[in-house]
Amino acid sequence: MEEEVETLRSAIEYKEFIAALSTIESYKASQSFQEATKFMAFKDGQGYFTTDKAGNCPCGFGFNGKGFEWIPNAVLDLKEFRIEKDKVYLTYNTVEDIKTIEISMREMSDQTLTLAAIAPFADGPITIKDVEHIRHHESNRISVICESLSRLGIKVEEFKDGLKVYPGNPKPTLLNTHDDHRVAMSLALIGSRVDGIQINDPGCVSKTCPQYFALLESLGLNIIQH
Repeated sequence: MEEEVETLRSAIEYKEFIAALSTIESYKASQSFQEATKFMAFKDGQGYFTTDKAGNCPCGFGFNGKGFEWIPNAVLDLKEFRIEKDKVYLTYNTVEDIKTIEISMREMSDQTLTLAAIAPFADGPITIKDVEHIRHHESNRISVICESLSRLGIKVEEFKDGLKVYPGNPKPTLLNTHDDHRVAMSLALIGSRVDGIQINDPGCVSKTCPQYFALLESLGLNIIQH
C-alpha cells in the first residue's frame, strides 16, 4: 500500500507551483505579441503563431488544430488547478469566458436603474427583464434610463419589459432626472467613475433620501451644487 501511495504523489514541489503561477503572471503582463510568444511552448511542433508582414497584430496562434487570437490583458484570474505527477495544470478565466448576463429584476425592481447605471462598466452586455411595471412609476423608468444612457454615448436596447446595456465609456453630459428620485440617485453613481456628470433637479431625491448627495460626498465623491 505504501508503494501505491508513493506512486500517486506529485513530483511537483511548492516552489515549482509558485514558479508556474509567476510565469502566467509574466505572460499576462505582456503588452505585445512578440513578448507573449516567449511563453508559448508547443509539443512536438504541433503549433504555430502568426503576425502580419510587419510583425504586428492582429496575430494569433494555433494549437491542436484550433486557432486562437492573441489579445493583450485577455487572461484574467486563476479558475482552478490540478497537479498530476510531474505537471501543473492551471486553468484561467479569459475575457472570452465572460458571457452576456441576463437577469430578472422583478423581485427587486427598485434596483433596476442602479444596475442599468453601472452596467456600462461591466465586461459584457447586461440584459434586464421582467420590469415592465416600472414604466408606470414616477417616470417611465425604462425609457428614461435608456434615454440617459444614450446621451452618455452608451449603446442600449429598449424592450417592453426591460433593456440591454452594452459596455462602454460614458461621456460627460447633462442628464434629466424627470423629477424621479431613483433616476437621480442612479445616474449620480456614474459620476463616481466619470468626471463631468451633471444632473438637473437633484433635489428630487428628498422623497426617499434627502441626505443622498451628502452621503456620496462622505465616500469621497466631489459634489458641486449650482
